[in-house]
Amino acid sequence: PMVLRTDAEAAQTEVWLGSIPVCVELAASSLVASSAPRPLWVLVPRVAYVASFAGDVADHFRDSVAEVSTTLADAVWFAERDDDDASIPTTTREAVDPFARLPAGALFDSARRRDVPWRLVAHFSARRRLPAATPASSSSSPASSSPGPTAAARVDEDSCERRFFHALKQATHLEHGTARSVLSMPRVDQAALWRAVCAGDRAGYAARDVKGVVSGPLESPLRHVPLRVVVPPTSRTRGRVVAQLPHSAYDAAAGRKRTLGDCVEAVLRVLASRRAAQDGGEQDESGSAVAGGAAGTKRNWTLRVHGVDDVDPDLPLLEAWKALRHADHFLYVVVVVVRNNPGNLEERKKEEQSSL
Repeated sequence: PMVLRTDAEAAQTEVWLGSIPVCVELAASSLVASSAPRPLWVLVPRVAYVASFAGDVADHFRDSVAEVSTTLADAVWFAERDDDDASIPTTTREAVDPFARLPAGALFDSARRRDVPWRLVAHFSARRRLPAATPASSSSSPASSSPGPTAAARVDEDSCERRFFHALKQATHLEHGTARSVLSMPRVDQAALWRAVCAGDRAGYAARDVKGVVSGPLESPLRHVPLRVVVPPTSRTRGRVVAQLPHSAYDAAAGRKRTLGDCVEAVLRVLASRRAAQDGGEQDESGSAVAGGAAGTKRNWTLRVHGVDDVDPDLPLLEAWKALRHADHFLYVVVVVVRNNPGNLEERKKEEQSSL
């Protein structure tokens, strides 16, 4: 069913109220004190960014780490705690970059482990040069804002703020064909908007958000709906794959509204094609997901949005975007590959529903 504006507004309120409990430990390699400090516990808004609490992390561990040539808040970088590892290595741009450019909610939803609290390991060190993870995207590949192979591992607030506004400009251009409303925003309004995002303050955000979000039949339709597809880390990549393509709200060829499933399948096909070209046909999780989502076959993946599993892939894209978009105007959809009996996913769902 179509999500009415009132429903979309209510959903947006819930999105902004959402938060994630986070437990931050200090990495042993950064410890210079005689004993390990107690962890830092923080409650992070889903729409905020990891850098929004980097200052708190720096203050908490200040007496336990060595001095660095920059401020502690600028020297911190994060890894995700894993039961099998002390922490998941953060040594490639695929692993580091999402911490600087993805909202906390999208990061947590695409984590290898989604236990609560979300356990992170804080490292304090000089900036590192990162090896390249994948070649730059071609014109037929999903757009990516990943940095180049020599990019520094930055998760400080200034860097995250710049990336947030870059994403907002991208989204606004997709929506209206121009990013003028963001480019012309006074610096004082930019600062207030960023503070509202970090605090999860929807009222403060709405007072300065860029205008033009479609809200009714009399307004001009969006040119494209800003959507980013996130594939969680795998044992092979160890980093998230984040991709986007331009998607219109209406599928003229099919004569119907474009759905979330349509968009995800389009992105996964391009990802699988690119991966196959690089690896001689060998597929990873994104490639195997496509095998279960091609026309005439059964999907072997489900969708996760804002912590909600099994989101209906037939939900119209525009309605989902209105209700569930993040502060940067992108809708982040996490693809969860079902490894156990993937061919019978739809049948399994029907059986579960019939048993209720």
